[in-house]
This record gives sequence, structure tokens and C-alpha cells, in this order.
Amino acid sequence: MWGIISSFEADVASSPDARALWDRGQPPWVALEGRAALLHRAVLANCLALIHFASADDVRRLDELIGAEGAPTVARIQERVLARIDDPERSLTVRLVGRLGRLAWGSRARAGTSVISGSPELEKTCAEAALRLLLVGARDEVPPTIRSAADLGAVIDSQDLRAWRAWAAASAAAPWTGRVEEHLALIQSGGRAGETAGLQAFVGLVQRVTREDERRTVADQIRASVTSTGLSQREFAALIGTSPSRLSTYLTGAVAPSAMMALRIERVARWVVASSTAASAEGTAGPAGSSGPAGPAGPPSRSRHPSDHEFAPSARARRRHARTRPDRA
Repeated sequence: MWGIISSFEADVASSPDARALWDRGQPPWVALEGRAALLHRAVLANCLALIHFASADDVRRLDELIGAEGAPTVARIQERVLARIDDPERSLTVRLVGRLGRLAWGSRARAGTSVISGSPELEKTCAEAALRLLLVGARDEVPPTIRSAADLGAVIDSQDLRAWRAWAAASAAAPWTGRVEEHLALIQSGGRAGETAGLQAFVGLVQRVTREDERRTVADQIRASVTSTGLSQREFAALIGTSPSRLSTYLTGAVAPSAMMALRIERVARWVVASSTAASAEGTAGPAGSSGPAGPAGPPSRSRHPSDHEFAPSARARRRHARTRPDRA
């Protein structure tokens, strides 16, 4: 990150406007402690470099920041550092979004004459950075009414960050309703190639982010279910009829379980917890034991979910689980 700052300070001598913004924008972040101070200054330097110079190296440095910190984090910091030095119309932020958009899908990018032409990964970086920056900030603005290609063109041409963000947030809130696809059809009918490419990128980004969020939510729920049982991953995997490595992919979100498997995980976890609770209350063995009303015969009759026995581990799985428990070795 020091390299980003030092490179910008070497370039900024040729731009008094950039120098003034840099001098005005640094103090709040210098006052931070440790790595946070360096990160905020590096993001500010990169923002101003992209706005004023936009060389291929500046895009590569943005790519490095995103690779190290993640695109959502970089977008939040971009919003934070620019808001401190921007005017009420947020013209600096508008310029940054516009610059990133042109690098990603503008006329030069389409003609192969952009400074990053021939580097599809850098074009992708610019596209995602522009769209994520639009999704940062207040979400309480009323989205503009769009009924025609002219309406959508007017929003795009407005240079109004609040209108852009309101439209982006409304579209992102319901990515599967077809609203964005309708807007894409409108802009295509107007023959605006750059904006069409931008909207296509936006559709892909919003749907991808939504899928990632859903996958993380499922993984969080599975982790909570497994943790609630107090069993090891190996023990729990045996009870649901899968391997520890496959269960691990569910827990990390690398793989999304089928609906049947997700239901099995939830119900087996409830069965284990209910059985252990009943065993503790009645002084008998838990779900891995061989005696008492909460033993291998199934979940206790007072379970909140009468159908849980349909998804409880089979007798064979329970016996295997009992043999593999460390305390029964």
C-alpha cells in the first residue's frame, strides 16, 4: 500500500487540483492507527489517481486493493474517503464511477483502444468496482420512474449520484423479478452500446452477489445446527449419512447442500439436541447411548416436531456413531 501512495505522490506534482484534494483528504486518515490509516490513504490515493490520470498502473493498483481487501470493503472505503472531500453533488464520486464505467465498457474499451484493452480481468475489476460503489450509501431515496428508453437514458445522463444509487438499490433488492432485464431491453432499444454493456454487467453482478449471500446464509445456518449438537464434524457427518469432507464444504459455503440434505441436517440436529436434553433430565444416555427413552429408539415423544423421527438417523447410523465417539472408544 505504500507503493500506491508513493506512486500517486510522484504523479500528483503535475496536477494542482489533485494535489489540493490529496492534501485536504489525508488528515482524517493519518490520525487512524496502524494498518487502517495506511489502507484509507492508499484507497484515497488510488481514487484520485483514477479520477485524474487513469493509467493502466492505477487500475492494476485498484485490482491489488480489491484482491487484498475484497470489493465490498474497498467500495465502502472509497465512499468514506471521497465523502470527506466531495461537494454536495458528489461530483468526485460521479467522476470515479464514470471513469470506471468507461474503462470497463466505454467506447474505447469496445474499440480495443482503452489503456487496459487486452486485459479482460482488469475490465472486470473496473466494472465490479463501479457497480459496488453505486450500491454503497443511503438506500432510502425514491427510485426514479422508468417506463421508456428515454426515462432510463435521462437517469444515466443525469450525473445525479443519488438517482443512480436509488435505481441500483431498487434493482438489487429484487434481482429475480425481471425488472433489470426490462430496463436492459429498454436501453438496448435505444442503441446505447456502452450503457447496455454496463447494465448487462450490473445484472450479472447483482445476481451473483445475491447467490453468494444466499450461500453464506445457508452455511451459517448449517454451522449453527451442527454447533448446537456439541458433536464433532465427523460424528455429525455419520449421523446424516455423508462424509466429513462433504459436510465441511457445506459448513464453509463452498458447496450448497440439496434441499433434502439441508432439511436432514436441521432435523437431525434437533433430534440430537432434544435427545440429549431428555437424557440429561432423566439421567439416561444421550443419542449415542443404548438405553433409556432417549436412546436409539428415536427422538423423545415430546419433540416440537412430531415428524422428526422420519429424518432421524437410522439405527445403523446411530450404532456407527456410538462406536466412533471418543468417550466410547
